[in-house]
Amino acid sequence: MKFFGINPIKLEGSKFGISLGYSKHVSLTLEGKNYFPILVAQIVNWNIKDLLQLEERNLSIKIMDKNNALNFSILTKKTPHLARIPVCGCGIIKLGNSPWGPYTNFEIGKVKNWRSILVDVAWDFKASGVADLVFDLWITKNKTGLPKITDMELMVWLDYKNLYPFGEKKEESEKFSVHYSPLKKVKKFLPIQKCGTVSYFYTKSSLKKISFDLIKLILNSAKYFKIKNIKNYWIRTIDFGVEYARNTKVEAKIYKLKYKFSSAP
Repeated sequence: MKFFGINPIKLEGSKFGISLGYSKHVSLTLEGKNYFPILVAQIVNWNIKDLLQLEERNLSIKIMDKNNALNFSILTKKTPHLARIPVCGCGIIKLGNSPWGPYTNFEIGKVKNWRSILVDVAWDFKASGVADLVFDLWITKNKTGLPKITDMELMVWLDYKNLYPFGEKKEESEKFSVHYSPLKKVKKFLPIQKCGTVSYFYTKSSLKKISFDLIKLILNSAKYFKIKNIKNYWIRTIDFGVEYARNTKVEAKIYKLKYKFSSAP
């Protein structure tokens, strides 16, 4: 396989942190060729009061390849929240060019560019407290700039602990329980949310592995929200990692995460 990155990804921090590199457990297939793409590992905290005053001993995040898996190790203690939701931050890896940066050499492009984006992932997730293991996509009308109310966030929850599924339950499929949050609901429940509608796909499998097509999830969500020109929207980034609350401990192991991009005819 061809490496896009230079060094194995490794990030240890608390309040803030960022690192670029590759993981031997995260691969990408594009035009029939296999790669280990450049990933951005990042610690993001958005829902903590007086973050700058928070003592580092109360917040510890590690992301690195270790013991035949990509590991997310999270430990939080006293972290006072700002909003009604319990989640206060995340440790994530990013594929693509996030609206908030930083940017890598892989631009995902528009929805219409891809016939499918297949995801194949296997994991283990152990948590005490409140946490989830999640994919988080930002699909925006504009190629650059921050998300707006015309845009959409799409989340795929692989695993979660002590978190009630957000949104209104609307559909059941073989693999997912599907919940949607229209814009007015988002503003009421998530006052810190800056984009528009949100789709939540909760996995129903207990096997700790799943495969699915992100393009299908995007198109299904757009149909529900009546976004007619979704194929001209940009898939800005595919984030993946652990969201956490205070007084939480998480050990998540990703044994494989494969993306397979197939171009539209």
